[in-house]
Amino acid sequence: MTKRTLILFLLMAAAFGIRLWFAAELPVTLDEAWSDRVGGMSWSDVVKETKKDIHPPLTYAAHKIFTVSRTELGVRWFFVLMSSLSIFYILRLSGNSIPALLILGFSSFLILTGAIARMHALNLFFSAGACYHFVKTFEREKISDFVLMSLFSLLMVYNFYPGGALIAAFCAVYLLFRKKSVSRPGFYAGALAAVTVFSLPLLFFFNPASAGGFAAKNFIDIPSGAILAYLPFAFAYSENLMKFNGIRGIKIAYFLLLALPVFWVLLRGAANKDGDLRTRLSLWLALVSVGLVFAVSLKIPKLLYNARYAAWAFPLFACVFVKGLDSFSPRIKTVLFSALIAVNFASLYAGLKSNPENWKEVSGFISENGREKDVILFDAGHMRYPFGFYYSGGRERVALPEDISEFKPENFISYNRIWLILAHNWGREGVYAGIMGKNAELTGQYRFGDIEVLLFVRNGDKK
Repeated sequence: MTKRTLILFLLMAAAFGIRLWFAAELPVTLDEAWSDRVGGMSWSDVVKETKKDIHPPLTYAAHKIFTVSRTELGVRWFFVLMSSLSIFYILRLSGNSIPALLILGFSSFLILTGAIARMHALNLFFSAGACYHFVKTFEREKISDFVLMSLFSLLMVYNFYPGGALIAAFCAVYLLFRKKSVSRPGFYAGALAAVTVFSLPLLFFFNPASAGGFAAKNFIDIPSGAILAYLPFAFAYSENLMKFNGIRGIKIAYFLLLALPVFWVLLRGAANKDGDLRTRLSLWLALVSVGLVFAVSLKIPKLLYNARYAAWAFPLFACVFVKGLDSFSPRIKTVLFSALIAVNFASLYAGLKSNPENWKEVSGFISENGREKDVILFDAGHMRYPFGFYYSGGRERVALPEDISEFKPENFISYNRIWLILAHNWGREGVYAGIMGKNAELTGQYRFGDIEVLLFVRNGDKK
C-alpha cells in the first residue's frame, strides 16, 4: 500500500466515523420521527400514507427495511452509509485528490445532511452516481454507464420528485454538448426511455393536492430569488451558520463575508480556462437543474425553501468548486482551503450544540418530572411523533385540533396536571396557553430551544 493510498484510506475512515458519531448524537427530528412511524406500518399502510404525502415512497421503504432499533443510529445507519458512499462518486467526478477528499470528507453540509434519516442523504448518493456515469458517457461508450445512470436516476426520482429536474438536465445538456460525446445517440434515447417508463408508477403515488397546499402557505418572506445566492453558501458551510430566512440586518455583512470567497472560487471554476469537459458538463447540469426547480418554486415556495431540498445538486457544486480551488496559486489555495475547513468545523460544532428542537431532552424532562395521571397536550399535533420516539411513559398524549373552536377544555377536567407543549404552532402562538390559563393555574414554564413546555395545575395540586 502506497503512502497516498494509506492517507486516502485513513481520511475515508475518519469521514465515515464522524458521520456515525453525528448520527448517534443528533436528536431525531420531526421529519425523521414521522418517516420512522410510517416505516413501522404495514406495506399497505405505507402506500396509503405515501399517496397522501408530497414525497415518493423510497425513503419510507428504507425506514421499513433497514431500521434495526428505536435509537438514533438504529434508524439512521443505512442513510449514513449511503451518504458516505456518495463521497466515492463525488471524488471520481471532481478528481481523486487528497485536498478534495478533505473538503468532502469533513464537509458540514454532507455530514449533517447525511446523518439524517430522510431523503436528502439518499439524494446525495443517487445524484452523485447518476452525474458521474453521465459524464463518463462523454468519455467512453460502455453500456454499464448508461445502465447505472438510468438506475441512479430512477432511484433518485422515486426518492424525491424534484430529482426529476436533474434527469431533464441530462437531456438538455446532452443536446448542448452532443458533439463532445463518444457514445451513440441511441444509448441516450434508450436510457431516457427506460427512466420514463419505469417512472410511470409514480403517478399512482403523486398527490398534486398536497403540493398545492404548500403553495398556499407563506414560507418565504424575502424575495425567493435570494435562495439562488444562498445555495453556494449552504453547500460550502451548511445551514447551521445562518438560516436562509435569518439573513437580516448585520447578518447580511456576515453572510457576504463568508459567501464572497465561495463565489470567487466558483467563478474561477466556471471560467475553466483549461477547457475541462467534466467541469463544463457539471456547471451546465447545475444551472439547468437548479433553474428548473427554482422556476417551479415560484409556484410552490417550499420546493427550494431549504438548501437540503437541492442536495442532489451538491456533487455538481463540488466538481466546479474543486476545479476553482485548484486554479489558484499554492499560497492562496492554502489560505482558502484552511479557512473553508475551519468554518466547516465551526458549522459542525454549531450543529451539535445549537439544536433548536431537542425532543430527547424534552421527553426526558417530562419523564422525570411527570406523574402517572398527567396528560400531555401538543399544540401542533404532529409534534407527538418526535416526542414519542423517545418517550416510553404511560401518560396520555393528545394532539390539539388546528381549529381552536373544536377544543373542549372540559375534556381535561379529570386531570390535575396538564403539560402543554408548544412548537411549530405558527399563527396561534399563545392561544392554547391562554385558554388553559383560564381553566388551570400555570405553575411551570420551561424552554428547550424553540420548544416551550408549560405545566398547568388544577385543584391547587402544586406538589
